[in-house]
Amino acid sequence: MALNFFAFLYISLHFHLSYSSPSRLLIGVHPLDEKYYEAEVIECRDGSKWFSRDRLNDDFCDCGDGTDEPGTSACPTGRFYCKNVGSTPRYLFSSRVNDKICGLKLLVFLKMALVIVLVAFLIFPRRKNRRRN
Repeated sequence: MALNFFAFLYISLHFHLSYSSPSRLLIGVHPLDEKYYEAEVIECRDGSKWFSRDRLNDDFCDCGDGTDEPGTSACPTGRFYCKNVGSTPRYLFSSRVNDKICGLKLLVFLKMALVIVLVAFLIFPRRKNRRRN
C-alpha cells in the first residue's frame, strides 16, 4: 500500500515539475522585465531594431544585444534569468542556457528525498501490532 502511494507521488511530482512552467515565450526574463515583452512589437534594448512578439525566443538572434532571445543561446551576448527555485535567482550567460542545470537542482533534490523515504520504507517495514492475550 505504501509502495503504491510513493510510486504515485514520485510520478506525479515528476510530471508536475517537468511540465508546469510559465509562458514558454517569457523563459529567461526577469519578472520585473515581463511588461517590456508584453507588446506585439518590441524594440531591442540597444534601440537598433524592432521585432514582433512571435520572434521572441525563436532561436535566431535579431538584436545584437540579445533582447529577442532571453530564453535561448542564439545570441552570444545574451543573458538568461534563472529563477533558481530553492536558491538565489541570477543571470547566466546565454552559452549556459538549455544545459539542464538551472531547473534540475530542485527536481533532483525532491526525487532523491522521495527515493530515500521509499527505500527506508522497504528496508524497515512497519510491523503490525500484535495483541497479547
